[in-house]
Amino acid sequence: MTLPVRVVFKNKKNSSGWIKDGEIILAISSRLKAGDQQNHIASLTRRLQAMASRQKQWSPLEMASGHIFEDRQLAELAAAINQTHYGFPLDRIRFWRQNSRWGSCMVHKREIHISHRLKGAPLPLVEYVVIHELCHLKEPNHGRRFWRLVAQACPDYRERRRLLAVYGEAGLAGDVPAAPTATKEESIP
Repeated sequence: MTLPVRVVFKNKKNSSGWIKDGEIILAISSRLKAGDQQNHIASLTRRLQAMASRQKQWSPLEMASGHIFEDRQLAELAAAINQTHYGFPLDRIRFWRQNSRWGSCMVHKREIHISHRLKGAPLPLVEYVVIHELCHLKEPNHGRRFWRLVAQACPDYRERRRLLAVYGEAGLAGDVPAAPTATKEESIP
């Protein structure tokens, strides 16, 4: 799949690009020499075309039923998974404003935070992150024992991890649940 490319020259320090409505839009710095502008156009186009083709890989999850938007729903999901597979002490789980991580676990407080970017995400992705963080209540690192615990509740965790990366990379994660649209911006300093 090759998307059309629209180039706009702007008086700014950096060049950037994004995908919107099935089109790659590049904002190229007009301060650069012509040769550097062409390099930026080629580099950003290559990266964003690759992102667009990877974006198609998450579509099997698009049809997954059930989306979680509220802390209460998240707590119910975590309780069901924890009760069925683990039985770890958990005092609280909630959505939290996290832009660089999908989740975090505070073992000493027995509390889990799930990124606000997963509100409304496909359920298999949310389940994977919840399972991952639940396992940190028992194993704080990512060693073999940790991944064995994850596999107990999520045998396909490798595939879900891959799809989670694609989901985030494609710019589909956001704090306003809506129909997925790609708006992630790439930039070259």
